[in-house]
Amino acid sequence: MLALNTRPKPILLKFPARVDHDVRLRGLEEDGSPLLLELPADGNFVQAMLDALGRGLDDVRQLRAKDTARIKLSKRTLTTLKLYHPAARVMHIALFELNCDDGVYFPRLDPRKYVEGCIVIRRVTAGGPRRWGRDNLGSLSWAPADEEEVAQIYPDPSKQIAGIRTGDPDLDRELASNAPVFDEARVPLFLAPPAICEALGRTVAYAVINTSSDEVSAAPPPFADPAALRNHVPSYLRATAGTQRVPFPNQFVSYGTVTSASASPNSGDNGLFLSFTLMLRQLVFEFGLFEDAPTSAARQILAALDKVNLKFKDGNKESTQPASTFLRNAANLLVLRSSGGSVRMPDVWPALSSAAGTSIQQAVAQIVNARIQTIRPQEGRFANPRSRYVLRGYARVQHDPDCPPAVIAGADSDVFTIAPWYEGKGPPVPIVLPELNMDALKQLKPNVAFAVPSELQSLLDLNDAKDLADGNGKNTSIQLTIDWICSFSLPVITLCAFIVLNIFLQLFNIIFQWMLWLKICIPIPRPTAVDE
Repeated sequence: MLALNTRPKPILLKFPARVDHDVRLRGLEEDGSPLLLELPADGNFVQAMLDALGRGLDDVRQLRAKDTARIKLSKRTLTTLKLYHPAARVMHIALFELNCDDGVYFPRLDPRKYVEGCIVIRRVTAGGPRRWGRDNLGSLSWAPADEEEVAQIYPDPSKQIAGIRTGDPDLDRELASNAPVFDEARVPLFLAPPAICEALGRTVAYAVINTSSDEVSAAPPPFADPAALRNHVPSYLRATAGTQRVPFPNQFVSYGTVTSASASPNSGDNGLFLSFTLMLRQLVFEFGLFEDAPTSAARQILAALDKVNLKFKDGNKESTQPASTFLRNAANLLVLRSSGGSVRMPDVWPALSSAAGTSIQQAVAQIVNARIQTIRPQEGRFANPRSRYVLRGYARVQHDPDCPPAVIAGADSDVFTIAPWYEGKGPPVPIVLPELNMDALKQLKPNVAFAVPSELQSLLDLNDAKDLADGNGKNTSIQLTIDWICSFSLPVITLCAFIVLNIFLQLFNIIFQWMLWLKICIPIPRPTAVDE
């Protein structure tokens, strides 16, 4: 007789005869999200994961990534999971399982039904998730994830013609219209060995998470937003309805005024004067207004400022001067320090017309876009350490031999960040320094060589270290016809660098107080010979 508290044994269904119901791609976390592992990069980390998986889910879940990072946003601070760059000697793996959704038992999927799979990494933004990949013109970028993302994960191979250029604009447009809208970056999803899947009673899939990339995006225009461009233009160069106040009106200022204002920025007109000098720096270094050969855009700004007349009062006397001339004289004195003396500040800053403001704003956009294209032309895929990401898995499963494979999507992982390459995780890499005794140092023969131009060698021969440090170095105008090859011992260079590094660390420790975590010295027994 069956006891009332006796439960029947579950019916184990390995593989159904037909897959005529939904298939699920679930993560191996308890809630069905992807299980993100953290493993040392030493040795075969994939095999280490498979060994743990062979011992059971409890063992492999002990390897889950657990470190967290605090991300400061504009109005709040978030705590997220933290993954690491491979330079930290840490690798990450995502684990999933494939099973059939029959509503009762959820048997595992027959591995023979699995065609292929992948994972993608999406960036989390306030405007929604963004995906990394190439558009139909071949440009890389973080693009919005749309409703057609599942169909675009595995586009039709016959339409993989993105980025082709024929030289005929009409034909190029036709090819682009037939190409996939967006080709998202993917990492393959592999099935675990059959023996492990049999032992677990699950069809397990895994993928290595790529937390580094040398891909960079096409450079977007930095000031596509008119409001951002307007805010970047100094206030004195914007169109205004009325006059603007200037610091120390009608008074003479000099470089000493900058020094005294910096010492007491909240006193009187000091703060406004420091903002004025900051504008001068922007005109000099960013806009290049006063270069010997200014760009056409810089000349456009100067032309607009030529028409702005500044008024100066000296008692009952009044005088005027074009704003372009005043700003040039002020920049030479307060920023470049190429002239001495002082310069008189105007009475007020006059209002700029709408036409002048628009002309200046358009010129600033040209200058800044050109500068950014030169200085920071592209953005790396994972270059921003404050970015947040999620991971999602996809799989293609063969339902019926007469039908194309169906693409199924998994759930998003927990939000995570990727630590920058310089943030360590594993033990430090030991570098053995030579012993500091003459017998040992004599054994260090030169093993690296520097090709030294004759001008540099002459500079070193003509000056001692004190002269160079004091800025009194002398150069030679004699042009020699020979260069030099100077050989050094790399271990000795490392030893010298280590000594100099420690000196500077102690000096800067007075400011940063960083010795407690930056330098950790632990005594260890000196290695001995084998026969001792």
